[in-house]
Amino acid sequence: MRGLALRFRLLAALAVTLACAGCESAQVAGEAPAIPPGVEALGYLPADSEVVAIVDTDLAGRQWKAARAALTATGLERLADDALTTLEEAGLATDAARPLLGNRMAVAPVEGLAAVVTLDPDLLGRLAEEQARAGVLRVAGEHRGAQLLRGEGATVAVRGPLLLLGRTTRAVRDALDRQAASEGYTPQTFSAAVAGLPARSLVRVAVDPRPWLQRSARGWRDVPWIGAARSVGMAVHVGAREATVHLRADTGGDALSQDEVPLPRGAVAAPAVGRAGTTAALIDLPHLIRFAYAAAFTAAPAKVASAELAGVILRGRLRLDPARSLVGALAGPATVTLDRGGILMRAELKDAPKAEKAIGRISARLPRVLAAVGVPGVEMRSLPRAMKAAVRQSEVLAVFGVANGALVAGSGRPAALAELADATPGPVWDWAKGPFALRMTPGAIKDRFDVEDIGEARLWLRAGPRIVRGELRVQLP
Repeated sequence: MRGLALRFRLLAALAVTLACAGCESAQVAGEAPAIPPGVEALGYLPADSEVVAIVDTDLAGRQWKAARAALTATGLERLADDALTTLEEAGLATDAARPLLGNRMAVAPVEGLAAVVTLDPDLLGRLAEEQARAGVLRVAGEHRGAQLLRGEGATVAVRGPLLLLGRTTRAVRDALDRQAASEGYTPQTFSAAVAGLPARSLVRVAVDPRPWLQRSARGWRDVPWIGAARSVGMAVHVGAREATVHLRADTGGDALSQDEVPLPRGAVAAPAVGRAGTTAALIDLPHLIRFAYAAAFTAAPAKVASAELAGVILRGRLRLDPARSLVGALAGPATVTLDRGGILMRAELKDAPKAEKAIGRISARLPRVLAAVGVPGVEMRSLPRAMKAAVRQSEVLAVFGVANGALVAGSGRPAALAELADATPGPVWDWAKGPFALRMTPGAIKDRFDVEDIGEARLWLRAGPRIVRGELRVQLP
């Protein structure tokens, strides 16, 4: 019982370690659990918990076996090994504790509470006594019929099949009182947050964003779409070939207008252009620009007003309104890719001549405008395909132009932007079920996250009148 390795060890052991340890599969994926998931355990958690998770502890299930295999294949098995060491140091051997598990564990990570109704109350009692005799835990009294045991950084309550863990003895006592008075977190609250998400998931999480918005967001909570947020739900399912994270956000009601949500409503996906390692496709760029401007004006009106004044000066110097000229020429679909040198964008146009005229005026006057605002020494250089580069001391600051019926711009390599300009819009990704979609190739994932042997990652998002849905799929080795 020394150092941080043992801190809160029983919670880590039961919520993480046992799961990572893995065992032979006995449950068919999709089979309904014998006991409603975590319903009994939820009542011990605070009713106002900001984050609540229900974790499947059926170690004989295929999802845990697949999760362990994925950690090993991607070089992350050290996470499981470290957790297993913590379990052994706590004196709770995997083989001895495994028969306890199979039901769902309810966890409130912010409050440091976890509760699970185990499958073998007699075994639970014996293990608790063994830990007390071995000096790993010490008896800390009784409360509401539960035996309290205190270890380093954690208190355990055992009552029949119930195993309750908390950071402090006071937290555990309060949890027992809360459940007895029926004042704890309710299944209805959890179900509302994860409605429509797969029930047979490895982990399901319900988040109440409202306390965080009140504490931290300040002006941003006045943005209608952000301020209307009621709950966020997530469900993680791990299969033999891919892991899937299902997402759901409830923005409160039908009062929001189309312009007050960041994505156009519906399931129409955008065609992607190019074959970059990281590519995002958006069906309606002008809509997102209008939303972002309105949100910024609501959250920080003084800053936007200053930007507006600068815009007036800029428009006077350019003799052009870049926003109106360029945004008004956009058709809607856009592709954003990550290049080694920066971000590249291609936006399809409905009025290419109008955009070309605007680009010409901007490139002719941009050096003088930048010099006037304290960025001297910028010169414009012509590139193939009628593109322009803003260069300062041999450094390419930005490249932009109109080519192949599209507006292209970015801070990456000019050659990569030219390749994006020359590409032909491909078919809509058949897996994308919303107006925003993102794809990362295995090479891009490895470069950015240093994870070996992982497959392609795919994300899509869709906004409805009230509910935002999304799905992230990662192919496993």
